[in-house]
Parts: sequence; C-alpha cells; structure tokens
Amino acid sequence: MSTTLDFDSFYNDTLLPSMDSLKEECRQSDSWGITALVSLLLAVGVLILLGTGSIHTDSLLPLIFFPVVLLIVSLYFYTKSKDNFTEDYKKLVIKKMVEYVDPSFTYNSGGTVSAQEYVNSSLVRYRYAYSTGEDYIEGVYNNVSFHCSDITTETDQDKKIFNGLFLVAKINEAYACGTYIWTKGFEQLPASLMDEYYRLLPMPEVYDVTIDDADFKKYFRVCSTYSAEATGILDSSRRNGMMNLIEYMNRPIGISFVMGYCYVAVPFEEDILDAGDYYPDEKEVLKAHFAILTLIPKILEELKLFDLQ
Repeated sequence: MSTTLDFDSFYNDTLLPSMDSLKEECRQSDSWGITALVSLLLAVGVLILLGTGSIHTDSLLPLIFFPVVLLIVSLYFYTKSKDNFTEDYKKLVIKKMVEYVDPSFTYNSGGTVSAQEYVNSSLVRYRYAYSTGEDYIEGVYNNVSFHCSDITTETDQDKKIFNGLFLVAKINEAYACGTYIWTKGFEQLPASLMDEYYRLLPMPEVYDVTIDDADFKKYFRVCSTYSAEATGILDSSRRNGMMNLIEYMNRPIGISFVMGYCYVAVPFEEDILDAGDYYPDEKEVLKAHFAILTLIPKILEELKLFDLQ
C-alpha cells in the first residue's frame, strides 16, 4: 500500500468527475419512488371512498385502474433505476477506491467470502438462517494471499448476528491447529449445554491460553486446541499489532488461525460500502468507505502474516 494515500486529492481528482451522472441516476430513482408512493396513496384513497359509500361500485374500475397500473409501472422503474445506480456506484466509486488503495487488488461487487469460511473461523458462532455478502476483494499483499468481503448473517426473525468486514488470508499449513482470539466481552464460548448444542455452531474443543502480557490481556481472550502453537503465533510483535488494530478501529475484533488460514472479523453497526440514500457525493460517507478499504492492508501488516508463510 502506498504510504502517501490522500483521500482529499483522490476525492477531487477521481471521484467528483463521476458524481454528476450518479446524482442524476439517484434523482431518477427517487422520482420513481415518489411516484410509487403517490400512486399507492391514490389507490388507498379510492378504497376508502368505496368503503364509505362515497362512490358507486360502477365507478370503481376506472378509478382504481389508473393508480394500480401507475404503482406497478413506477415500482418496476424504481427497482430498475435503483439497481442501475447501485451498479454504477460500485463501479465508479468503490472499484476506483480499491484500485487506488492497491492496483493489484481485484474487486467484484457481487462476490462474497464463502459461508464455509465464515463457519470454519469460529469467530461468530451463533447459528444463522440467512447469509448475504458483497464487495468481494482479493489479492496478494506482502506475499500474503487474501480475500475478503462484507458479510451479514441473520436469524430467521431478521435479527442481525454479524454485519461487517470478513477477511481470509492464507498462511503456512504447518499451523494446523486452531487458535481463537476474541475481544473481551465478545467471546464465542458456550455458557451452557443449551448454548453448545442448540445456539452455537460447532468448533473443536479449546482451552484458555495464558499469555504473559498484562496489556494484551486487557483487550483479548485467547483459546486454542494447542497452547504451544498459540503462544508461538502470538509473539510480542503480533500481540502489539492486534492491540494497535483495536485501538485504531475502536471496535471489537475477532481473529483466528485455523488449519493454515487466518480469519479476521470486524463488525460494523451500519452496512459498509453502500451508497448514500440521496447524496452519492457526500464526502463523509465516501471517506468512511475509504477508511474501511485502507483497513484491509493495515490488518495484514499489523498481524505480520508475511512471517507466517
């Protein structure tokens, strides 16, 4: 990653020239959305008049036909224009940001990290009913092969379990055990047999690992299937990197090293890398996207994964 990444220059030189067309697409989408709302209100108004006896049934068909047809047409064009806007936003904004962060990275707006990788990590173990993902990025950074994406998992009551950035990096297959590092208070360990068998996804039997580092222990809890491998991975440099990450992001983080892979889960309350609802050129939103994308190489650097090849 370049050490001279400058968001303001990138915003002015690269993003702003694309914004007129995106704002026009956004206005078109909003116009069709307003038309759909008005036509729905008209249809409801006709039904209310019918219920009060203000109009006769004979007059109903022509009165209800127009708003219903308008509603169908406007919903169709609203959906189509919204999809076109989202596709162009990803291409003209997110893809260009990815290329600016590192030209060697590849981006696929519709791709996602696999559900099996999410499960294998054991970083978010609560059973889920639905999983979606987008904004897939892959590449090689400092000789470390990685891929990542936005992932959202939900219960069958549409309650979010995880929403955020999920990264997978290849490390040496010699690290064949499982070591799991959770921010304290966010451990994914069972509180009861009910948790273990009905609420949590399966994972190997693990044991607490004692780390002789008072500062590190303020932030993290470590469990592993093999303590000797865990302590070997968590040397002082890597521990410091993990503490740097949690202080830099000011949010919990989960990291695991499982059978030759490193997994990282970074939760966000809001959906990440999505367009603003009305103002695609809103600078603070774009700056937040940029910060998330620059977080990818920072994670790889702070975890010193090039030392685990």
